[in-house]
Amino acid sequence: MRYAIVTASSRGLGFEIAVALAKKGDIPVITGRNELSLSESAKKIKSITGREALPVVIDFLEEDASKFFYDELKKMNVSPSIIINNLGGAVAGDKRNIDIKVLREAMRLNLEVGIEINNIFFEDLKKLSGTIVHIGSTASLHYDAPPGYTISKSALNAYIKNAAPNFARDGVCIFGILPGILDHEGSAFDSMKISNPDRYQKALDAAPYRRFVKSSEVAEYIVKLLDVNSPMINGSLIKVDGGTD
Repeated sequence: MRYAIVTASSRGLGFEIAVALAKKGDIPVITGRNELSLSESAKKIKSITGREALPVVIDFLEEDASKFFYDELKKMNVSPSIIINNLGGAVAGDKRNIDIKVLREAMRLNLEVGIEINNIFFEDLKKLSGTIVHIGSTASLHYDAPPGYTISKSALNAYIKNAAPNFARDGVCIFGILPGILDHEGSAFDSMKISNPDRYQKALDAAPYRRFVKSSEVAEYIVKLLDVNSPMINGSLIKVDGGTD
């Protein structure tokens, strides 16, 4: 039985990852800012898998939130062997000639919080030969996205590559999953069906399978990779986009 932290897991990809982990027999520690939403997600995981999830209401963008989160898990005698850093996304005002304040917000959301969480749980991970997974984006490779998002996700790739050889010396594996356009309710491209249908259709036509990647597909792939019995996955940046890029 393993404890697995999944940040930003009340919906979307994070929720699907938590479901896939629970199906495998792991105990997902799910997080979100909204207590009601997170509670409902925990109930859904239980109804789908028959297994419990541990919900922790938290806003990781608040000061000292990662330390608070660590302390809460210690109160529950939870030491994770898996951390899946799913927190991330676009920030308001992210556009050409990006304002430095907006860039800092993007870096905080998509990079810094994940590093904080890794650092604060690192000793636990060392003891358990743990694994860290960061959810990145293929936008970090083709750069066709708002600048703050692209820059911060590209920096995340560099962090993974830089950390991998050092973490490996302590028995900790780190790698990144880079999804393409995700198909789930509330995703950026889901809303684009209405806000920019021409761009949505153009992206759909460019996809080899004429559909986007389902969040559940990415989640199942991640869970399978967690059971790969090889350290050589360490430092990998793995695209999951059906061959679009």
